[in-house]
Amino acid sequence: MQLAELQSHFKNALLKSEDDAVAPALREDGLAKARRLDVYRNNVFSNLSDALASTFPAVEALVGEAFFRQMCRDYIRFAPPRVACLIYYGDDFAAFIRSYAPAASLPYLADMAAYEWAYNHAYYAADDQPFDPSVLETMDDEVADALVLGLRDSATVIASDFALDQIRRYTQHPDSEPPSMERTSFRLLLWRPEREIQWRELSDAEFASLQAIQNGKSLADVITVAMHHDPDMDAGVWLQTLFSLNVLRDHNNGGSDL
Repeated sequence: MQLAELQSHFKNALLKSEDDAVAPALREDGLAKARRLDVYRNNVFSNLSDALASTFPAVEALVGEAFFRQMCRDYIRFAPPRVACLIYYGDDFAAFIRSYAPAASLPYLADMAAYEWAYNHAYYAADDQPFDPSVLETMDDEVADALVLGLRDSATVIASDFALDQIRRYTQHPDSEPPSMERTSFRLLLWRPEREIQWRELSDAEFASLQAIQNGKSLADVITVAMHHDPDMDAGVWLQTLFSLNVLRDHNNGGSDL
């Protein structure tokens, strides 16, 4: 049996309980083959579930440990780690929860997972250079209008119909007043400009403009989108705010200067 084949059979045994294919490669040595695989299997699910619990503590608090552990086991079978470093595990946990039938009665749960993943992503994101707005002074208006900027690697724009910040705060302080679970408009920018994670609530126009930046729109188009959502918005002030927040990526560091 080739190594790659053995590894594939071993993975299927651990994640899918398909033991027969790998059994010939195992020795008992005083412990039955099935029991030996159970030990490995339990360690894998336990360790990966612990990693997910560390990244998604509010999700666990909302559903309880037993439900969370079962959801983790189902997720691990569905999406085992793709890289060795577990700080990057769980990037699609929110998407999994959205289609997870046992959680269907908790419409805010997947959004909470996305919210917590944004914190995890911001914390571990690579350091990159912010956009230097002084370069605009060297451009004529046509070139500046066509400029395509990007959000820094640590930045995530979050949208939900629930007040995720209040819900998350309640899971951290359960003796406080319970948050409202009524639907609302929650728009948030979360990023790490330097060493500390920052967040800012967004208006609909601000949120739409950041989505336009994410979608690779030109600076002129970004302003047009913002003004469409709020004709009274001072787009120039908003751009200056984005520059001061250091949330935009250097156009020479992954963006483009069309």
